[in-house]
Amino acid sequence: AKEIMPNYPVTFNDYRKLLIDVELSLPDLLLCESVGVKNAWIEIANDNEIPFYLDALNNTLSYKQPDSSVNRTIPHCLYNILLEFGSCEALGDLNANTLDKKITVNGIPATTPYTFNVDLNGTIVEFEVEFPRWDTPGINWDNPADIHKNIKKVDLKFSRLPEAYRVTASGVFNSGPNQGDLWLTMDKNFGNPVPAETLIEQHINNVIFDAIALTGMVMTYQLKVKTIFRILEKVKATLMEHRNLGEDFFSYNAIKIDQIALCTEVEISNNADVEEVYAQIMYQVAQFLDPTIYFYSLSEM
Repeated sequence: AKEIMPNYPVTFNDYRKLLIDVELSLPDLLLCESVGVKNAWIEIANDNEIPFYLDALNNTLSYKQPDSSVNRTIPHCLYNILLEFGSCEALGDLNANTLDKKITVNGIPATTPYTFNVDLNGTIVEFEVEFPRWDTPGINWDNPADIHKNIKKVDLKFSRLPEAYRVTASGVFNSGPNQGDLWLTMDKNFGNPVPAETLIEQHINNVIFDAIALTGMVMTYQLKVKTIFRILEKVKATLMEHRNLGEDFFSYNAIKIDQIALCTEVEISNNADVEEVYAQIMYQVAQFLDPTIYFYSLSEM
């Protein structure tokens, strides 16, 4: 269509279609050949970089407010762009500022002071790390250590944890030399200390960020953010190439992930396949909340 009808965007829907076609090729990244813009919205901006005013008395535009009764002049040729990024297996959903991982606890020795904690071997820990969003000011995205220090939260979920144990508290250091590291406290039989908790902390923290080897989830998130920046550069270049005379773009933002809960009671027939019914319900809900955008070739239209 671009070759046979090379006219520039006119309506907001034209711009949306243009942005949805933005795709970034990543041939060197395993399990992520390409990723780009999944959806886009555009609206007239109600702000601009430098305030200016209409001085009706002198019939001029002024950067100084003529008097308190004169409001700012808002140009109607500036637009705000809201993007929904795509996803791929290697980087996950680019709109989410979280990464998750699952580890199995092992290597706790039967030596002092861990003698009575060897039964923790085999415990499964699932954890989700919440990083700062790509548009958070003050983050040096070229420095993995700075990203690590700004980790916001780590949520833990233990399974196969022996009944005698419980996790009493956990969190992230927000200052000091260990800023960004996970801490957790455990007890055994309601009050006895668990020396092996430090080994579990170390294991999880090394998976999140190994400062020596420069590996871990921090590096994956750094790549994720830099991919977003590359997509944004391509979005801006596309808009600048196709914008009309007198039009410009004020801000670029992306949607934020909101978690919702769906509570329902479903009655099914006796011969129904429970897993298939569940899968269909989840698929239909996903299609309602975030319908698939289909692309067609010229011959298919």
